[in-house]
Amino acid sequence: MRVTGNMVNYFFVCKRKLWLFQHQIGFEQTSERVQLGKPIR
Repeated sequence: MRVTGNMVNYFFVCKRKLWLFQHQIGFEQTSERVQLGKPIR
């Protein structure tokens, strides 16, 4: 398994995000709810 910089970052920041990244699961970008939540972040 190849470990990338993103994986190391996700390991320390958010284990769930690391798991999603490793399984190539991305967030929906076209949803109106996602667009509304971006400025809140």
